[in-house]
Amino acid sequence: MICAGVDPGVAGALAVINEVGDLDTIAMPTMGDPRMVDGAAVARWLGDRDVEMAIIEQAHAMPRQGVASSFNFGRTYGQLLGVLQCSLIPYRAVTPQRWKKDLHLSPDKEQSRRMAIETFPRFAEQFVLKKDEARAEAALIAWWWLHGRTASEQHTRVLARKKEQSEE
Repeated sequence: MICAGVDPGVAGALAVINEVGDLDTIAMPTMGDPRMVDGAAVARWLGDRDVEMAIIEQAHAMPRQGVASSFNFGRTYGQLLGVLQCSLIPYRAVTPQRWKKDLHLSPDKEQSRRMAIETFPRFAEQFVLKKDEARAEAALIAWWWLHGRTASEQHTRVLARKKEQSEE
């Protein structure tokens, strides 16, 4: 399984990881002024890596965030969903609270960067700078999907499959 993690936003990032832990990350490709996501570059990058599933951090309005900021972030999130859909890449949205809780992380992005360095020591150079926090979060989102989800969620999926089989 080759999984992409998406930390949305023009200051976000993309990461791709496979089940054996090979990892590649990139700062969110952008274009124009004002900056916006370069959807074609995102599609090419994901396509070149044969992504089979994408996990995108779910966007939501932030308290005390201005109208223009909220609009721009929502546009970016929508662009990324559109790229995934047009690229025929199945995706799931996950709240930051969910994946961070499962990985015992706080909202502090620096903590995510440190965890990415520890989790992916062979690829630590991708997380050296403070600005690499988005790359770290994208990598951890993908890793969470492949390896870090809670046993209770896995148990819920097993029960759902059993129910589907019994209804057939």
